[in-house]
Amino acid sequence: MAIICFLLARLDALHRDESGQSTAEYALVIVAAVAIGGLLISFMGKSGAVSGIFGKIVNLVMSHI
Repeated sequence: MAIICFLLARLDALHRDESGQSTAEYALVIVAAVAIGGLLISFMGKSGAVSGIFGKIVNLVMSHI
């Protein structure tokens, strides 16, 4: 009887094991961050904001040389 209780307790512990849960959550957060970053890059590329900022930085550096 003790063996059956031990096996049932062990089976219940294995069923409740959530060791991979945090890894899955981190993966979902990374996927969401990449998606938001992709949208931002896409928007900034179409609006010309990035090229404008880059041009200002290059002009500022060139003026100090």
